[in-house]
Amino acid sequence: MSEAMRIKMCAHLRAMGVDAQLAPRGRPEEDGLWPELQQSLGLIDIEERSIHWAHVLKDMQGRSGPLYSVDYGVPDPRNLPRLMVVAVRVKTFPLFGRVINIRWKVSQGGNCAKGIAQNLTDDKAVETAIIDTFRFGEELFVAADPERGYWKICTTWGDPLKPSPEQWACYERIAARLLATPISV
Repeated sequence: MSEAMRIKMCAHLRAMGVDAQLAPRGRPEEDGLWPELQQSLGLIDIEERSIHWAHVLKDMQGRSGPLYSVDYGVPDPRNLPRLMVVAVRVKTFPLFGRVINIRWKVSQGGNCAKGIAQNLTDDKAVETAIIDTFRFGEELFVAADPERGYWKICTTWGDPLKPSPEQWACYERIAARLLATPISV
């Protein structure tokens, strides 16, 4: 079943015009942030984009049905600090209101993370894509992996195995923003 989910996502990306192919199993990028909570289903290599791979993960938290997430890998040769920023929905009324804005909250990483969060908050195209397609319970965050030299755009947003063209464009835009933002360690 796990291989089928990865194949399904790869086919979906290809149908959207993304040059994607299944990667061999066992690459270091398959090590997740929370191996006790997620099972790696493998990588999909992506050619000629800021995003170089998609890592398909299955949630192991014992929910009623399977929940999948995807980490999009964005290599960066700079000396990255450990950081994480999370997309937070701003609503007209807490919990049930209409989403009117997106702000990026620093979860880890100090001043560098604040710069990344501000850069993503200032991007109106990213904000619009998230507002238009983000639903209750879905998550989107960005983390840096300094040991391996890449960014992760992590999502349970929408059907993560079938990103819409708008969501894919949003991920690409986030990747470009990450690579363009000055890094101060």
